[in-house]
Parts: sequence; structure tokens; C-alpha cells
Amino acid sequence: MIDPQELTGLGLTTYEAAAYLALLGRPEMTSADVAARAGIPRQRVYDVLGSLAAKGLCLARDGAPRTFAAADPATALELLARERE
Repeated sequence: MIDPQELTGLGLTTYEAAAYLALLGRPEMTSADVAARAGIPRQRVYDVLGSLAAKGLCLARDGAPRTFAAADPATALELLARERE
């Protein structure tokens, strides 16, 4: 299991780390599901998910409703570590 402090140490915000960890728990989630599982205010979850997508840590899938999926943890941690350097 990934420690949230490890993610924040690699440059994610607390909300980004919480959202990423919530996404790891399911194959796909809606933004409302992410907000509920991660404890993120619903009005902030769209910005958080957009930021994770821009960093390559989650994938947005178009549909009704739009869903999100976490990038593979090994790849995600490598991306964060490279960005941090």
C-alpha cells in the first residue's frame, strides 16, 4: 500500500494524494465517488482530478457520467520521482 505522505513528499497536494489513493481502490470511479471516498469537497474534486490527469497519474474516460482511473502505481511513482528531480 502506498503511504499518502510518500505521495505528498513527491510533490502531490494532500487532496491529490487522497484522490489518487481512492482511485487505486476501484477500476473506475466518477468524480462524485472520488470526492466521497477521498474526503474531498465536491467543488474541488474536478480541479484535483484535472491536475492528476495533467501529471499522468489518472486517466479520464469520456462517457455519461465521466469516469476516472488511476495510472499504474509503479509508473505513477516513477513519474513523480522524475518530476521531482
